[in-house]
Amino acid sequence: MSAKISTRSPLTDIDDLDDFEIRDNSETPNNDVQNKKVSYGIVKGILAHKQPVRAATTVNGTLATAFENGDTIDGVSLVTGDRILLKDQSTGSENGIYTVNSSGVPTRAIDFDTTNKVKGSMAVGVQEGTINADTFWQLTNNGTITIDTTDLVFSRFGDAIIGTHQWGFDAGGMYIGTTTPAQAPAVREIGANNEPAHFIEFLDGADSIAYLDWYPPENWDPSIALKVTLYWTTEEGASSETIEIEVSGVARGNDDPIGGAAYGTAVAVTDTWIANDDEHVTSQFTLNALGGTAAKGKKVNLKFLRDISADTLSGGVEVTGGIIEYAIDKAQSSG
Repeated sequence: MSAKISTRSPLTDIDDLDDFEIRDNSETPNNDVQNKKVSYGIVKGILAHKQPVRAATTVNGTLATAFENGDTIDGVSLVTGDRILLKDQSTGSENGIYTVNSSGVPTRAIDFDTTNKVKGSMAVGVQEGTINADTFWQLTNNGTITIDTTDLVFSRFGDAIIGTHQWGFDAGGMYIGTTTPAQAPAVREIGANNEPAHFIEFLDGADSIAYLDWYPPENWDPSIALKVTLYWTTEEGASSETIEIEVSGVARGNDDPIGGAAYGTAVAVTDTWIANDDEHVTSQFTLNALGGTAAKGKKVNLKFLRDISADTLSGGVEVTGGIIEYAIDKAQSSG
């Protein structure tokens, strides 16, 4: 038996099976149902695996101006006509596959521009990039997807080999510089049992900064953003008051000049006062892309800035420590 795929209309909708047929030479009616089933599987496969993109984002960008000819994403200088994957937009409905224009907003790619072309579990490969080169990304949405309305979520395809580890740090591992420094690490005993709390204090009279160095293991996967949780307390808060600490990071390795790369865009971490001398734990937050070039073998320096103009806590913020969650490649041996 010889077979062929005939397309009487464009490959746009896997549910319109009458437009896609596989026939054997005999054209016998008894084969029609099986032909349609085979056809459905082939067409569905075509739609589930999109043509590769040249580059994919690592951070949010302004749709109207950040993805034009000559702009750069993930180290790739864009050229008109390039296919790109936007997967990190703050407005999730902007995510998807696009084609770069000479200027202005990119155009949704022809295989990703209408609802019937976009299905959950579709995957796309990325060809180039400092972080995303040779990776695959899968659309994880379930149910009906409406282009430009539904928030689209992409996860790295094959993450069965990706796991996460957590690294806890104490305030004693944090340190201060000479520019708008927080207070040096200190200890005070709290409560009826005089439990010592080790902390670094961000004062309430002016902005203050502290730092933390993290040395990732060799199986760290830098393509997955770091997540952080902070622990803190205070002895001077009041009802409904809030704190805000801005966290950013930079990666640096052998022969990288210290101070040569700017920190990445800070993410603002907020939390609400519960009671004086209580343990407070922020929600886990995801860091924006690190400054420099994140790569295995590089250390990460995190910067913590209390912006007193953005919070309402009347006293000092005593950060006692936190947790860094990072992705690992399970195919590698070390943990």
